[in-house]
Amino acid sequence: MSVTSAPPTVMVSIGRRKGEQKDTGRNLEATGEGVIHIPHRALAEKMVATSAEVGPEVSEVELAGLATVASSVVKPPRLRDAAVALEARVSQHLHVGTAPMDVFFLEILRYHLDDAVLVNGVPDPAKLAAVGRLGGAGYCDTSAPFDIPRPT
Repeated sequence: MSVTSAPPTVMVSIGRRKGEQKDTGRNLEATGEGVIHIPHRALAEKMVATSAEVGPEVSEVELAGLATVASSVVKPPRLRDAAVALEARVSQHLHVGTAPMDVFFLEILRYHLDDAVLVNGVPDPAKLAAVGRLGGAGYCDTSAPFDIPRPT
């Protein structure tokens, strides 16, 4: 979720499994850096495959058959085939709720955008077909966006 554009900051909420931090939360907390990928439809099944319940010694990226490349400014690699990848640094980490949830605010340091999803230099939602989770096994994508004019 986008939080602010000055500096560009997003929020990521990461649940826990059986009260234990997931690898993503643990890695963000330990390194202070990460890469956020906005998954597109072509990678949806592999994205879900990375949610397998495996131990921290197992790479979910390898398990899902995803390839990585070096990032430009952060240590963690990024996914080679992601249409959108955001290299980021943790600016805040909160524990929210009784579960608790790990909520990270991440400042975006570098954007990687596939030219195939850009229109006039900006990601086009229809071309990107960004995937969102609806709950359970339900997902949607942005392949058919629509506009609603705001009142004047």
